[in-house]
Amino acid sequence: MAEATPDYRKTLFETSTLPVVTDEPTFEAIRKWHNMLKANAMKVHTSLFGGQHGYLALLLDPADYALISPAAVVRPAHPGPLLIPGGTTQHMAMTMKDAHKEALRIFREINAVEAALQQMLVEAIDPIYIEALRDRATNSINLPIFDIIQYLYDTYGDITPETLEEERENLIKTDYDPNLPIDILFSKIEMFTDLASAGRSPISQKQSVDFAYNIFRKSGLFTRYLIKWDNKPTLNKTWTQMRVDFRKAVKELRKTGALEVKSLHANLVRDIVSGVQDAFSNEFRPPSPFVSPEMQDSIPPLQQTDESTLDSTIQLNAMPTDTIQTLQAQIQQLTLAVQNMQNNAGNFQQGNFQGRGR
Repeated sequence: MAEATPDYRKTLFETSTLPVVTDEPTFEAIRKWHNMLKANAMKVHTSLFGGQHGYLALLLDPADYALISPAAVVRPAHPGPLLIPGGTTQHMAMTMKDAHKEALRIFREINAVEAALQQMLVEAIDPIYIEALRDRATNSINLPIFDIIQYLYDTYGDITPETLEEERENLIKTDYDPNLPIDILFSKIEMFTDLASAGRSPISQKQSVDFAYNIFRKSGLFTRYLIKWDNKPTLNKTWTQMRVDFRKAVKELRKTGALEVKSLHANLVRDIVSGVQDAFSNEFRPPSPFVSPEMQDSIPPLQQTDESTLDSTIQLNAMPTDTIQTLQAQIQQLTLAVQNMQNNAGNFQQGNFQGRGR
């Protein structure tokens, strides 16, 4: 007798329903559905797909799944009827029966999980937006859940090559902010991989790693950790391992106080620059001299010259002495801060940076 199919929506899923959208779905709505379905799929344990992420593989492109698991994404087929050849020993026959039973259970489970995920999605969207997916003979949607999600992205997501290029450039320009958790950076890269996959331009695991690598390199904080990363075997340079290694790196940097120094210097530079800008804007403009109408006709025209040069010369000559001294002091402070930052960075990279202690 076959076992009853569990109600995954009530017993295991993180959420049992998706937000209902009555209008044409947008990229943001589709992505929210997609993420909620992914969270649900991970709640059902299975030994398939590496055994670490439940049925998440049902909702990802194989290239995206490779970012979190080296396991191959191979969906099990129906095992077919059990055939035991004549002359098979009783022990071997029992082993074959058990193996067939387990294969059938796994096949039924993966289909039941997918059916529950599909049911949630169908309930959340107006039927007219998925009418094209229905089989005319059976009036049912007989597609894998990932194909349905991809259809929604393709049809309603409005992901253009220009959008992808713009987001790629934004990611390349991203700087590491030591004041924020490092997972904010990882999430930003993963959001771009989701967008690229939805736009049918999936990026490789190495490309995701390279985005993070270049951001860390630009920061100047992670040199010795990047050297260690470069020395790893290629098979170990995965996105998952990148996150593990650099979470640990940030923890070590915080323990030594290096991230606090970086943040302090960044804030100091910003404050000094702001102060200099304020001083220039407030003090550089001399009062306009009064010229009577009678005098205007007697003033000879000035020779043509570069306006910015003339304006700067007048402004500099008009600056009060105390303002100049203030700016000089701020510039000296900035120079000293940069020198200290360089010295601290050099000491830390050489292993001489002292921690804060307990």
